[in-house]
Amino acid sequence: MFGYIKPLKCELKVKEYEEFRGYYCGVCKALKKYSIIPRFLLTYEAASLGLLLSSLNNSDLKRKKELCIFTLKKVDFYSSSEIDEVARVFTALLREKLKDNYIDRKNPVYLFASAFLKKDPEISSLFENFYEMEKKEQDFKILAEEQGKIVGTILSKMVKEETQRKILYYLGLSLGKWLYIVDALDDFEKDKRKNVFNPLVKKYNGDLEKARSELRPHLKKCIDEMWKAYDLLDIKRNKTILDNIVYLGIPFITENVLVGKTCNLNHSTIL
Repeated sequence: MFGYIKPLKCELKVKEYEEFRGYYCGVCKALKKYSIIPRFLLTYEAASLGLLLSSLNNSDLKRKKELCIFTLKKVDFYSSSEIDEVARVFTALLREKLKDNYIDRKNPVYLFASAFLKKDPEISSLFENFYEMEKKEQDFKILAEEQGKIVGTILSKMVKEETQRKILYYLGLSLGKWLYIVDALDDFEKDKRKNVFNPLVKKYNGDLEKARSELRPHLKKCIDEMWKAYDLLDIKRNKTILDNIVYLGIPFITENVLVGKTCNLNHSTIL
């Protein structure tokens, strides 16, 4: 569920790209307190969420400049309470992702890495039912719906205003479903080859082309629901960047996955 939500870079102005990178690097800097692992595995979702929350709250941002341990160059970045909260949530979600990878692939490396990440009891409890459903190899629609509820619940708790909380829940609900299906499609052949549980491999008897064809309208519906919720948000700044992510980036990633282009990328391509 990581690596898919990002701007379509070719449609960003230079200053917009630099602005997005400021949030990206800001989350990376905020992750210092949680160890090197989440910094090394940082994804675009975290930057996009930091951008969204800061834009909704119109919060005070501190612009700083420090040495980046990955590029060995000084970088400009933002610091704020929203970015700190995104770093905390990202670390907790990454821990659950590594745990889920261990359950699926039985590779102790995932379990070892997750042990270095701080557990969030509230977020972990949201995933307990999801893990049980995966163990029972439930249908992909049920699993996607459950992940959508998890994402919606997490997003809704990251803002205080009641109307915005409701909107973010429904945005997260559709976003979580979309993420689950896109991720499962992207990993289809790899999971099939390694005999790892993937509900789409099971549902479509290993026929990737059939899965792509039948899931296209389902993904379109998820995107339409996302757009409806997003349009209701009161975004106070950086709307052009957020519009790029929602209206261009997400459809672009969807189409790439549907035609077989791997999209699950780590943070190194943004620097």
